[in-house]
Amino acid sequence: MYTSLLNVKQAISVERKLINYLKTYIDHESERLEDVKRFYAKVSDLHTELYKGPATVMANPLVAFTLIKRLHSESSYEKEEADLPKLEDLQGAAKGLMRLQDVYVLQVASLVRGLFQRVTEGQPIDIYRPAVSVPLSGDDCFLGGKVAYEQQDYYHSVQWLEESVRLFRGAGGEWIPENAGTLEDALDHLAFSHFKITLRFLICNSFYAKVSDLHTELYKGPATAMANPLVAFTLIKRLHSEWLNVVHSNEAQENTQGWLSAFFTDTSGGDNAPYSSSQLSPPNPPNSPFGPLL
Repeated sequence: MYTSLLNVKQAISVERKLINYLKTYIDHESERLEDVKRFYAKVSDLHTELYKGPATVMANPLVAFTLIKRLHSESSYEKEEADLPKLEDLQGAAKGLMRLQDVYVLQVASLVRGLFQRVTEGQPIDIYRPAVSVPLSGDDCFLGGKVAYEQQDYYHSVQWLEESVRLFRGAGGEWIPENAGTLEDALDHLAFSHFKITLRFLICNSFYAKVSDLHTELYKGPATAMANPLVAFTLIKRLHSEWLNVVHSNEAQENTQGWLSAFFTDTSGGDNAPYSSSQLSPPNPPNSPFGPLL
């Protein structure tokens, strides 16, 4: 009898623990269900108010970007996976926004509010006024900054990540399940982007000083210096590889590569083309000892 009573007490204690575990599970599932309801309401409102609006709304690049991001990272349905945007679609949408930013000198702070503006003489000017403004979230900005970061485009990553940090902080650092990043993630990427920009500045400054000294002291010296084969070798190497490793952007690298290619391959015999393709066939430029800087 004593043994049976002890066993019953132990069973009651075990069930009490199970009740507590079940209560914790119910609480977590209730929170998850609330998140699902909130996400459903957000997306339903978009399809009711925005996507059924005028066709001009569909031309808004912010609409395309947020839609592709939501389908790629915020939703997960295996049955529809083949029709969902891929990672390269999401990266392409983010890069498209940055191209617009560069071409029209758009302010990132305005894009975040759903506006396409640039500052002229201290005043914001509308470049394009969408029928419906689509503001970006801290996570949207984090994704844009992360795409630039992974492309080693720290000029853009800093701008987008700073907006991401501001918006995440404005939301109290609150994380929601569909977010791909957090305030800590944004701060981490932002800090490293600033570090890389500082490193690039130091490298450029050092390279500028070296090349300037050469043009001040050596290339303006006696003509006999130009006959030195080591002078020719280091000059050709610097033009062929070092300049490409120091330039600041993909666009600048392509432009530099273009005129250097013309310099080396022009066979017209003009003053600007001292080396023809038959005289010089340089190898592919080596990687920078600091890694790619772009």
